[in-house]
Amino acid sequence: DRPEVISHMNDCFQSRRTIRKSGEFQLVSTGEWKYLDATFVYVPPDRVMIHTEDITERRRAEQAQLEAERKYREIFENAHEGIFQSTPEGSFLTANPALARILGFESPEQLIRERTNIASQHFVDASRREEMKRLLAQDGFVQAFEFEAYHRDGSRLWLSESIREVRNSDG
Repeated sequence: DRPEVISHMNDCFQSRRTIRKSGEFQLVSTGEWKYLDATFVYVPPDRVMIHTEDITERRRAEQAQLEAERKYREIFENAHEGIFQSTPEGSFLTANPALARILGFESPEQLIRERTNIASQHFVDASRREEMKRLLAQDGFVQAFEFEAYHRDGSRLWLSESIREVRNSDG
């Protein structure tokens, strides 16, 4: 009594190929809505086997993760404070629009593209970066670290950074 299921069965039978479909279905037995992966497999000479897998929980987890990422991105993009990630070697990985504005760049992409060496292009006194790195290695975080930085136009400004070390799976 499900036209889409019958249609997929017929397509599978006629084409003699496996067909995969995912979607939300209401179970006839309970009325409950589930997200299912369905695989229609042609079985010679005249059969179609249907395998369904309930992926409702996985789908909900994926949706929750997407929502968390959307919220994070919204906070990151709209914060008034400059937020960034950098490599230990001193390259910006990400930056938000506020940091780009603070440093005189039109966009985060321009900042990342033009400021390729944080030690020499960002810190007026490169030894302050070494001190910050030493404190970070010692404690895994640094609070309210003050230093003088270069604005894009070459002028100087004072910044206060709070930094937390984050490692990927390779350390």
